Amino acid sequence: DKDRAAVLGRARAAGVEAIMMVGIDILRSRKAVSLAETHDGLFAAVGVHPHDAAQCSDAVLAELQQVAAHPRVKAWGETGLDFNRMYAPRDVQEKWFRRQVQIACERDLPLIFHERDSGGRFLEMLGEFDRLRGVVHCFSGNHDELDAYLEMGLYIGITGIVTMQARGRDLRAMLAGIPEDRLLVETDAPY
Repeated sequence: DKDRAAVLGRARAAGVEAIMMVGIDILRSRKAVSLAETHDGLFAAVGVHPHDAAQCSDAVLAELQQVAAHPRVKAWGETGLDFNRMYAPRDVQEKWFRRQVQIACERDLPLIFHERDSGGRFLEMLGEFDRLRGVVHCFSGNHDELDAYLEMGLYIGITGIVTMQARGRDLRAMLAGIPEDRLLVETDAPY
């Protein structure tokens, strides 16, 4: 909050034309929309992250749908499955993930997907939907998953993980297989 104007000034000077602020719960989704209203080139996504799935409800999703009606909201997410940290039980994550994908498809909004250690379940669930648009954020999957996501027409988001000696090794090996027009470079700030 303290240096927002300076950060936005440096971003514009560096040629950044747009910034997507991603909601991960109702409060941060509202804040993203509020900030998007204040500066040209700022846009918002709304959603419930799998870490926060235990706090999701029909009422939360109804409120997010109202927030998503704002013209600065350009995507739904971050949503998905995270079976690594398990901040919410698997069945709860799956329930609210499925519902959020349904809402985004109904609203024709692209999705910002989070997937970590789902053992193929994430990809299996995506197969339930016909009209998916979006990005597999912070991709860290395998070759088969990459091929499946690209076949679905999804974009692949790459973060600073690619620069890590050991953790980024497999990802670096897959980069050449991602078409340039489907590759997104993400900061995943503040990480």
